[in-house]
Amino acid sequence: MPDQYSHLLSLPNVTGFYKGTKKIRGVDTGLPCLVLIVRQKVPLETLAEGERVPPALEDGTPTDVVQLADSIAYTLPPTAKHRPLVGGISIGWRWLPMAGTLGAIFLQDGELVGLTNKHVGAPSDFDPWKAQVGDDIKQPGVLDAPVVGTDIITETVGTLKEWVPIDLQGENEFDQAVFRLTVDSLPFLLGLGAYTGWYEGTPELGMKVRKPGRTTGVTSSTLLATGVTKQIGGYGSMQPVLFKDLDLFGPELMKPGDSGSVIVTEDRRLFSHGFAGGADHSLGIRLVKVRDRLRLQIPPLLGIPIEHVLGPLPVKSAFGYDARVQKWLAWFAQQPQASDLLLLERGKGYYVIMEQAALLEYAGNRWPLEKGNNLIGCL
Repeated sequence: MPDQYSHLLSLPNVTGFYKGTKKIRGVDTGLPCLVLIVRQKVPLETLAEGERVPPALEDGTPTDVVQLADSIAYTLPPTAKHRPLVGGISIGWRWLPMAGTLGAIFLQDGELVGLTNKHVGAPSDFDPWKAQVGDDIKQPGVLDAPVVGTDIITETVGTLKEWVPIDLQGENEFDQAVFRLTVDSLPFLLGLGAYTGWYEGTPELGMKVRKPGRTTGVTSSTLLATGVTKQIGGYGSMQPVLFKDLDLFGPELMKPGDSGSVIVTEDRRLFSHGFAGGADHSLGIRLVKVRDRLRLQIPPLLGIPIEHVLGPLPVKSAFGYDARVQKWLAWFAQQPQASDLLLLERGKGYYVIMEQAALLEYAGNRWPLEKGNNLIGCL
């Protein structure tokens, strides 16, 4: 980090910064500047000379000031049991009384994994509670689990596989962890449907986004800034931890417990990974960076072997499909995108899930259905 930026973060009221445009009395001038994030705007005369934000940097770049509350990494108190696993539901690490959000299902090195934040899936770096590969991931998180007598009713749904370490003294760009799945799962977002790809382009400020999360469900907001550097608390250290290259959104997007939520565009492209925020903002980490760092791929909706999501193949009886398939048909019927989904029986012994429009295109133009393949559910 340039020395001039380090000095700005040492000012008593400054907690972060990002590149933006200068506003005067609420009017955007379009003039490029460095926007300084402060806890509270105060009159200049109440600050000593060395405590004031300079009107310009040493290279002449103007500065501006925006007020944002202190940021914390979100883990806190819907939270029901969900099978199959989908993005946007409650999870937690071992028996720690907390809960965060399972962001989404991905492929990593050929196996299915769940993505969440490091502070949700591997929250502790210190003995005797130090996170280790193979630790249980629970669903729902223990904080959300019902209690019967003295028993906490939750289940292990995966084991911790990999995470990006957080440097409590230095700069950070990631707060991510993945876990191997040991139960049924689908690459869907609860309340939103299938994600359609990665957002690869340069985002426009004001772009609308949505997310499903454990605390607030499906919420919407707008992108306020990119490339944000911000101090964030909640990592078990006495001092806030510094993160850079963040996406800044409005406060309505996330609340405590939503950490781990994936943030998508209106057409459901994967954009950012929510992990922190405050009373007046939410923060995310760009998902294409996470994808590259953790070697993630989107599991194909077209051609998911039934073994990946249902275990052993169900047996077709004289009365139709067994209870497990019926359960899945009922589950799909409740999803927002259900009218666009089909469940297909293939002659090779597995099912295919796809959008109806895609099926019609393949069947009519490029993929004649083999004899014996018959539609079993049009939802």
